Order: sequence, then C-alpha cells, then structure tokens
Amino acid sequence: MEMLSAEEFRKRLADVVDQSKTLSEEENKEIKEAAINFCSLLPELFSDDFDRKTLWTRIGNGIISSIKKCGGDCEEFINLSLEFIKADPGKTAENNKLELFLSFIIDKSIEWKVEFLRIIEKKYNVILVYARQIWRQKVGIK
Repeated sequence: MEMLSAEEFRKRLADVVDQSKTLSEEENKEIKEAAINFCSLLPELFSDDFDRKTLWTRIGNGIISSIKKCGGDCEEFINLSLEFIKADPGKTAENNKLELFLSFIIDKSIEWKVEFLRIIEKKYNVILVYARQIWRQKVGIK
C-alpha cells in the first residue's frame, strides 16, 4: 500500500498534484456507488438521542462536517461521520454492512480514496438522495 505524508495526501485531495494514475470509468462508478452505500447504512446507526425527523439533515450535516475535519483520511471521515450521528460503539462494531464496507475500501489505492472523499464532498446532496432511496426500500417506505 502506497504511503503518503499528510501534506501530500491533502494536496492530492485538493487536486493540486497531477496524479499519474487516472481512474477508469468503472472505478469512478464504483466510487459513487460506495459513497451511496456508505451513506445508506448511516440511518441504521443513527442515535436514538436525536429526533428521527432530523435523520437526513443530521446525516448531511455530518458528511459536510466530517469532510472538512478528516484531513483527507478516509477512515477518519467514516469515524467522524459516525460520531456526528452519535452511533453507538457496540452497534457500530456489530454492523455487518459497515464491516463489509470497511473491508471493501481498506486495500483501495490512494487515488481511489481521494476520489471517494472528493465525490462525497462535491456531490453529497445527490448522494444523499440516492442513499435515502436505498434506505426507504430497506425499510419498506414508498
């Protein structure tokens, strides 16, 4: 796995450094789907401390806040997003969908992870709409 300094990672995230690898159309589609899938599992971990009427507002605000604070670190972004919705640590540890998601992204390239964070930052409203559609299907809401 390629290791970068925090500064180099931030530069790549900001598209300041010309990346020698470009992602394929298939990889870009995979990244968008991963972003949607991540956001669609957040309602399962949403704290009962909050009013469920604020579910998607809180998740959206958490995404924005976490992107700004994560310093380009994908795992930090995920952790901050979970903290923002006050995800219970026990339920989080036991969540199979989150475990599968983390297993899926762990060995992805730096370029993939940078693009994942960039897509979430640039298209979070659209991603939330798709995530909500998936969630509504899961819980049987039409």
